[in-house]
Amino acid sequence: MTSESAWNSIGRAVSALNQAGSATTRTHIQKLLFFAGVWEEPEVYPFEFVLHLHGPYSFDLDREIMSMEAFGKVTSVPDPAGYGATYSTEKVDTGGEFQRLADWLGPKSSRQLEALATSELLKRRGSVDIVTDVVKIKSHLSAEEVEQAMTEVAKHRHSS
Repeated sequence: MTSESAWNSIGRAVSALNQAGSATTRTHIQKLLFFAGVWEEPEVYPFEFVLHLHGPYSFDLDREIMSMEAFGKVTSVPDPAGYGATYSTEKVDTGGEFQRLADWLGPKSSRQLEALATSELLKRRGSVDIVTDVVKIKSHLSAEEVEQAMTEVAKHRHSS
């Protein structure tokens, strides 16, 4: 069963990323709603995220995006970079902090988003050595990428 609250969160994410001028891929939507959820942004549906190949990833969120597309609530076109699709929707009020998150995450590559979100997920799970743990789990990411991601997350979080 589809939740109106879930659809509202996804619509806000798609609209905010569109307004940021970024590609609005499923990866971008996933990571925006991951950060909005863990940073307790108001009115964000609490999707469950798990550690995954390019995660954190929410299977429920992915199903909701597909459902919204089937019902015409979002539209997709092939991503200009050739990977997957990019989504659009009607412009909705996204709120200041939510839009700030979209502006920050929107220009990031999938690899950068993965490093940012994985380091934050492991931090929240109580990892003592986040860099080592991320590199062990995701050997395609370097220690430098993870350190940079952790610094960027901390800087962005504290600037709100």
